[in-house]
Amino acid sequence: MDYLSIKPLTFVNSVDNNTPRKIKLLVIGTKGTGAFFLDNVEVAQIKRELYGTVVLPEQNLEGYSLQVASKKNEGTLIYSIGDDILFVISTSTIPPERAQQWTNSILSAITPQQVIILDTLPSHKYFNFTGEPQSTVVLRRLTTEGNESMLGGVQINVLEAPNVVDGIGAAVLTQCQYKQIPASLFVSVSSHEHVNDIQVFNPVLKLIHNNATVSKSLNLSLRTSAGASRY
Repeated sequence: MDYLSIKPLTFVNSVDNNTPRKIKLLVIGTKGTGAFFLDNVEVAQIKRELYGTVVLPEQNLEGYSLQVASKKNEGTLIYSIGDDILFVISTSTIPPERAQQWTNSILSAITPQQVIILDTLPSHKYFNFTGEPQSTVVLRRLTTEGNESMLGGVQINVLEAPNVVDGIGAAVLTQCQYKQIPASLFVSVSSHEHVNDIQVFNPVLKLIHNNATVSKSLNLSLRTSAGASRY
């Protein structure tokens, strides 16, 4: 197992290779609805394999392995979907002051052609100009400059000013803009987190399919039978 030290975080990779992995598409789900959605995406005929994790400084690495992290479902788990897609599922809250370091640890070990981020914005922090009831779960987006084409015609409203995102979502989008990596961030706005809320991200399934080249027969579906309490 290879350890790529990114202070104060550690990226643990299941492959003994210090060269960044080049992929077509990186999909990141932050703690909450985004992580739960990715964990419940099923890809027919393509095996999901555990690839790596990001370890926080306070985690004890004695006896640590990807398999242990997976069984405990803790931290940040990274899964390969064939050769061209990685799912990053963050099941723990990353402190705002570490968001940039967390992002650097991911993007220094992985070189994607495109990035999709699934994030959550509590409704009490959302300035609602649409007239939609606060109880309604809505989906909004932000995209790196000049990369609207990666949406492929999928109609999702832009996150209205003065609404902002922070944490991992903002850090990844900013870093992608700097590195000129096409990226879209999708924000689920909800007054609560419930298993049914993950369906608001359904349009993203089409985007994953359109922006990945693993196979023309790539078939994505959403499993909603699992509980969401761990997120």
